[in-house]
Amino acid sequence: MAVHAASSEYDSDRDRINLSAIQQTDNNATRILFSASTASVFEFDDAEKKWIKLGIQGPILVYERCVSPHYAMSVRSVFTSHRSKAESNYNEYITSDMDTILQENLVVFRVRPGGGTTDIRAIWVASDKCVELADLLKRLESVLAGHPRASANSNGPHHSDNGYPTRSTEHP
Repeated sequence: MAVHAASSEYDSDRDRINLSAIQQTDNNATRILFSASTASVFEFDDAEKKWIKLGIQGPILVYERCVSPHYAMSVRSVFTSHRSKAESNYNEYITSDMDTILQENLVVFRVRPGGGTTDIRAIWVASDKCVELADLLKRLESVLAGHPRASANSNGPHHSDNGYPTRSTEHP
């Protein structure tokens, strides 16, 4: 029992530190919902039919915000190149129409950056956290849509007509 209490205290301290870090770029952040120490961001190149690693790798945080949009995620890149630190992080608001699925070792979702386009992005996290992240994003999408949705686990449908790359598509 003491180990559990120490673990909870550690998690609580880690969440406070993570919240403080995210509030440096989003002062509307109020609570950490998920964290993992390593994540990588990918984008699907539809013309080439393959995943492209965006060069953003580091801890991921999913968090609640006190204003709309009420949820967001951020991969805090540990690598800086010619870009500023803010540009090298990946930040995404969670919306009801992201259509998150778990596809093997990737949490795959849609983003609509503007101009009527839709991009397919993916986040890789360690396998023990991958299902947890996918299920959380799916639950948040459901909350935002106002109705329950199915789990994002890999046993779900992966039809080519859903607009996502199929399992036979080259993975990172």
